[in-house]
Amino acid sequence: MKMEKINRYFHNIGNFAIFARKAYKSVFPWPKFKNIFKDLYEMSIKSFPIVALTSSFMGLIMTYQLIYELRKYGLEVNVGGIVGVAVTRELGPVFAALILAGRLSSAIAAEIGSMKISEQIDALKLMSVDPLNYLVAPRLIAAILMVPLLTVFADAIAIFSGFLVSYNILDMSLLRYIDKIQFHVVTMDILSGLIKSLFFSQVIVMVGAFFGYTTEGGAEGVGKSTTNAVVYASVLILLVDYFLTALFFG
Repeated sequence: MKMEKINRYFHNIGNFAIFARKAYKSVFPWPKFKNIFKDLYEMSIKSFPIVALTSSFMGLIMTYQLIYELRKYGLEVNVGGIVGVAVTRELGPVFAALILAGRLSSAIAAEIGSMKISEQIDALKLMSVDPLNYLVAPRLIAAILMVPLLTVFADAIAIFSGFLVSYNILDMSLLRYIDKIQFHVVTMDILSGLIKSLFFSQVIVMVGAFFGYTTEGGAEGVGKSTTNAVVYASVLILLVDYFLTALFFG
């Protein structure tokens, strides 16, 4: 039984690798702009409110905790710099990606999975339409544009939320807060976070598309694919984050 599970596990990894290769090849010829625009809208305007909300609370809570700890050593004046480094390097990209995985990976898996069990994907093939070029490629392109942009907004909102707490508790001015950010945050911190978000964007789309494309078993199968897409996308985001962090700062 254990060997069967191990074999199935490696078989799924191989299938995912093959699917990813086909999906990236399907980007050419370039998908229709109206399909890309639809996904750009879905990943930007519709996703921004939840990303902004979670980022603001992340900044508020983290700053409260930091001030509490830094006061023990008389270093609370540096709270802005620490918030800036933590958010740009790690928390902004990862939080945004996990929220988007819950929202987008599940939606992609549900949509493609529903099309799979209703044989709409087979119908696309009969009409000589590449299903990957029609369903997956536009999302890959939209994600690589929108997820880093949402990450920038998430970083800015979290850092500003940290300022509100600092002003309320420490009576710290905005200029002093920004000065500490400029002192501690370097280009590599911002660049590493944006590069991470590029990788996360592809994980979010690819995992959702893979589980949607391999859906079996009717409506129950769609539900299972949706759940698996969120779980595996979240785990894979953290795994990719570990290796990229080790690469940039190891």
